[in-house]
Amino acid sequence: MPSDSPPLVLHLLDSLDGGGTQRALVSLLHRFDRSRFRHAVITLRGAGRWAKELPDDVACEALGISERDRLAGCRVASVARRSRPAILHARNTGTWFDALVASW
Repeated sequence: MPSDSPPLVLHLLDSLDGGGTQRALVSLLHRFDRSRFRHAVITLRGAGRWAKELPDDVACEALGISERDRLAGCRVASVARRSRPAILHARNTGTWFDALVASW
């Protein structure tokens, strides 16, 4: 059944604290063509200081993981099943393994 809404890109980061990667994502999310893609963000830890700078139509879900958690990928998978993204984009090397587990 085709959908009229654009495909969802789910961006996975450790958090929206920090510098370059986080600021670049926030900046890009303000510039993307919303008629072509929708966007949402998952952070493994807390949302972080850049979360308040996200566009109003970009949801951010913080998983609140405080230590290295073997089940983090499963928690990401749970969010992905709910949101049904077309793309799960691991934004940095610290999230690659969890994105891989979630994609399985």
